[in-house]
Parts: sequence; C-alpha cells; structure tokens
Amino acid sequence: MSMSSNPENQEPVQNSQPASVEKQENGLLHKTTVISPTVREEEEQFFRLEVQIDMQRERELLYKVILVIEIIFALILLREFGLWFLK
Repeated sequence: MSMSSNPENQEPVQNSQPASVEKQENGLLHKTTVISPTVREEEEQFFRLEVQIDMQRERELLYKVILVIEIIFALILLREFGLWFLK
C-alpha cells in the first residue's frame, strides 16, 4: 500500500519541504539555522488557540458572575414581595 492511498499520511507539499534547513557540505554543518515558515505558522496557530481558549474561559466566568448577581437580585425581590404581602 502506498502513502498516496492513505490521506492521513499525506502532508501538503508546502509543509513537506521547509523553506531553509541546514545543508551538509564536506561532512560539516552550517553554523546558522533558520526556522522554517511551517514552524512559525504552527507556533502562531498554537498562540491563537491559546488566546481563544482564554477568551472562552473568561466568557464562561463572566456568565457565572452575572448568573450569581441575578440570583441574588431575584432573592432580594422575593424577600421584599414576601415582606410586603405578609404585612
């Protein structure tokens, strides 16, 4: 079975070849390396996902705080109506 028949094993052509890598010449490696664009894109995507997760958690926390405030307000109103009817 070849890799082309399994779509999970395939990577896009742009991801399979990094923009710049260390090249070996005469048994020595270059001293400088450059991070490939795919690594930068993955780090940026990871950062964006972290920001989205943080935003979702803050939104859920805000909803919980608002719910607690509404419950307290409703209990105060029930108390006032109860006191008014029991006079």
